[in-house]
Amino acid sequence: MILCKPYPPDIRVEKEVRSLVDAGHDLFVIAESKRGESKREVFGRAHVDRYSPPRPFRRRIDWFYFQLTFKSYFWKNRIRNFTLRNNLEILHVHDLPLVSTTLDVAAEFDLPVVADLHENYPAAKQLWSEGSRNPLVWFGDDFRRWERYEKRILPSVSKIITVVDEASERLADSGILSSSQTTVVMNVEERKWFDSLSSSSGKNDDIIRIVYVGGVRPHRGLDIVIHSLVNLPNKAKVALRIVGAKGQYASELVKLAKDLGVSDKIELVEWIPLEQIPNCIVECDIGIVPHKKHLHTDATIPHKLFQYMLASKPVIVSNCKPLERIVRETKSGLVFSSGNSLNLAKTIMKLVENPDLRSELGSNGRKVSANRLSWENEGQKLVLLYDEFT
Repeated sequence: MILCKPYPPDIRVEKEVRSLVDAGHDLFVIAESKRGESKREVFGRAHVDRYSPPRPFRRRIDWFYFQLTFKSYFWKNRIRNFTLRNNLEILHVHDLPLVSTTLDVAAEFDLPVVADLHENYPAAKQLWSEGSRNPLVWFGDDFRRWERYEKRILPSVSKIITVVDEASERLADSGILSSSQTTVVMNVEERKWFDSLSSSSGKNDDIIRIVYVGGVRPHRGLDIVIHSLVNLPNKAKVALRIVGAKGQYASELVKLAKDLGVSDKIELVEWIPLEQIPNCIVECDIGIVPHKKHLHTDATIPHKLFQYMLASKPVIVSNCKPLERIVRETKSGLVFSSGNSLNLAKTIMKLVENPDLRSELGSNGRKVSANRLSWENEGQKLVLLYDEFT
């Protein structure tokens, strides 16, 4: 597995490793090292090789080379050495950026390549570059260049993995691949892992807590949730817990809450270990995924949705295609119109005022996420994909 960022943590990679090792495969992960980490170790039954990132000058040279070719000379050498040293038989590259580099190494050793696409990367680039005035960012994150790269490079890959049906449909609709060439392995949660860490008995007050877990960036829609708190009745005992609230945008959310006079209704948690996430969710009443509707959010699905469901919490999601489809199919929550804080406030109150509905939706979510939409089932799709190589 070619990750080329620090590992651990990576919740998707860790689950994939467990499933493939259980199926009898030997797993090797190449990652970027952080200060103080071992260069080589066994983590989660995978052999992890770590390389220090290039020094600033070399990093800049490699960045320019990548922008011109969509290939990393720095990582090509390391992936090649990694492949030789471990006598690898398949290269599994996570996400779009290093697909071309990995294909070059694979061609040298006549190896198949599996591309594990976590998101619509060109659309993500469009989102991430919004508001930037840096011309280098405009060039490097120009989503049109990434679209051309994606269309050119993916047909050369042996197998494609996406995280949701809508992502496979996007590739088919754009003419890059047919849906039969992709395997969907969703970001569902591992029931055994989640339940083993859910020791909390919940809360001991009458406040209805809404929880958000994950990245805090403008396209996540958390500003809409804060605006919605203003539109709740004064008598409503509702609080918002945001886990992962760090960085500049988190500071902007703090200022927004203060300006709107709802600071007392918000709890910001900068970071907690992954192992504490289950209890953090169990202690709340409603899980929320308020992502703003975009080409990016219409073709990906977050782990947090299934974590909420496993905790038997009703969910509130925006009308991004995968979120809306899954929540309606499973009858596990309610959907609001993306960007509409008034509509969100009404949706929140529907759950706040109806404990029976909260219980029913939470129960529905638990049943499906503990069975059909559990990693115990979903991970077998990955195993079956690898069986095709044997």
